[in-house]
Amino acid sequence: MSFSNLVAEAILAPEGSAARADAERQMTCKLAASHNIMCECGSIFDQSTICVLERLWTDGRTSHVVACCPSCRVPADAKLRELLSRTMMDGSPAVEGTFSWLTWDAQEEVDCEVTS
Repeated sequence: MSFSNLVAEAILAPEGSAARADAERQMTCKLAASHNIMCECGSIFDQSTICVLERLWTDGRTSHVVACCPSCRVPADAKLRELLSRTMMDGSPAVEGTFSWLTWDAQEEVDCEVTS
């Protein structure tokens, strides 16, 4: 699918539909691969292999935290889960919001048990 078709699908598909979610996720991967070009390890990004970590803030905003290749995702995911499991002295989470890994084919939520 061309980039213009992805944009059209993201705009025109009904809110909350699978088609819209797929188009938005694939647009994110395409843009991240075009913008970053290479992973820190030296792998060249491709829209179909890039992994983008997205943060959903409590107020509904989203931001893209990091883009990496599948090999670098494993240690990045472990560090993220460790960070998300921590709390502040008052018991509140050390990091606000939720995180998801976006790939061309799927979105995977990062769930983590909070420990004190």
